[in-house]
Amino acid sequence: MEYRERVAHHEAAHAVMALIVRHGLSHHGMDIDAPSSVSGATGRTGVMTFAADLTQPEADQFNDLGALLAVTLAGAAADARIKGVDLWDALQAQPGDLGAAQVFCAQYPFAQGPDEAMALKMGLEIAEKRLAWPGAWDAVCAVAAACLAAGGRLTKAEIEAVALPILGIEGPVG
Repeated sequence: MEYRERVAHHEAAHAVMALIVRHGLSHHGMDIDAPSSVSGATGRTGVMTFAADLTQPEADQFNDLGALLAVTLAGAAADARIKGVDLWDALQAQPGDLGAAQVFCAQYPFAQGPDEAMALKMGLEIAEKRLAWPGAWDAVCAVAAACLAAGGRLTKAEIEAVALPILGIEGPVG
């Protein structure tokens, strides 16, 4: 698989995971040629996020963090699947996604310090398992193919039009 195809699958995984966990996509959509936060890398998908609500019961906070991390780390989970590498190794190769996930962990007291690695591994495992759900990987591949066919960019509406029917979700989400 060539570079643009890998980036398309990576970014599509973020988008599909945002739909699966019902966070939804931002108006930015997906652009595999957009500069990333890492020098020399490309690809960006706009997904909805939120700040930690520490007034919620800890179980709800844990679920919120799990969803945020699943979306943030879905690209690395897709990379691991495509390349046949370990999840943790795939994440280490994505410093931008790792940094974003660490920012989310820092918002939650139970995911700080030595517990951060456990939270990151949990998020990776959630992403991996949800990408294996019926239709999920098919949706990733369909969004990636549509993005490549469209020259590297898809709007929020275009992503939803491709992914939601495959996922069996009545949209829009978020």
